[in-house]
Amino acid sequence: MDVLKRFINGDYIFKPIDKEDIIYQSYIDIKNKLQQQNIKLLSYNEIISTIPKMYINEFNKLMKNLDIDKLYSSPIHGIDHNIRVAVFALIISAFEKIDLDDFKIIIECAKYHDIGRVNDLEDITHGFMGARKIDFLESKYSSSELSYMRTVITVHSLPDDSFKRIALLNDVDDMERCRKMFHILKDADGLDRARLEWPYIDIDYLRTFTAKRLIPFAYELNYNYEYNTK
Repeated sequence: MDVLKRFINGDYIFKPIDKEDIIYQSYIDIKNKLQQQNIKLLSYNEIISTIPKMYINEFNKLMKNLDIDKLYSSPIHGIDHNIRVAVFALIISAFEKIDLDDFKIIIECAKYHDIGRVNDLEDITHGFMGARKIDFLESKYSSSELSYMRTVITVHSLPDDSFKRIALLNDVDDMERCRKMFHILKDADGLDRARLEWPYIDIDYLRTFTAKRLIPFAYELNYNYEYNTK
C-alpha cells in the first residue's frame, strides 16, 4: 500500500509517457479530443490540493482494511487494479461532492467489485457473482447500505440500462442515490482501461464530468504505477 501513501502525500512520481509506448498515441488522441471540447484536464497537483481532508482520512481507513485474500488474483484484475479503481473513485467522489456516507459505500465497492471473477475475460456475470460474496461486510454496514453495494457491484459488469431492474431486485430505497454511486464506480473502473492495449477509454461512455477530465491523468498514473510501487 506504499503506492497509496505516495499518491495521497503528493509524492507520486510522473515521468512523461514514452513516445514508443503502446499507449502513447491513445493518450495524445484523447488529450486532443478533450481540448477540442474545451474540457479542462485535471492535473495531479490540482487533484491533491482539492480533495478534502475528510475524504482522505476516510479513504485511508477503508483501504487499510482491504481484505486482500478476498480479491481475485490476477495481474489484470487483481489488487493493483482494485487500488487504482479506488483512487479514481476517491477523486471522482471528491470533485462531484459526494456525501461521505455514500463515499464509504463507493470505496467498498471499488475494493471488491471484481471478487466474482474466475478469469480475465469479458464476463458480464462476474458482478452478480461478486455481489453474492460480500456477506463478510454485514457486520460493518446496514442492510440498506448492503443493498446499494450489491446493486453497484452487480451492475458494474452489465449494460447501464440494467440498473433499475437490479436496484429493484435488491430493494434499494433511493434509486438516484444508488445511481450516482454506480456511475462513479463504473467510471472509476473504466478509467483503469488505461492499463490495457485495448479497448481504450472512450469519453462518450463515461458518465461523470470529472471522469472525462481524468482520462489523460489515468494514462499517466497507470504508466508510472509500477515505478511508484518500488
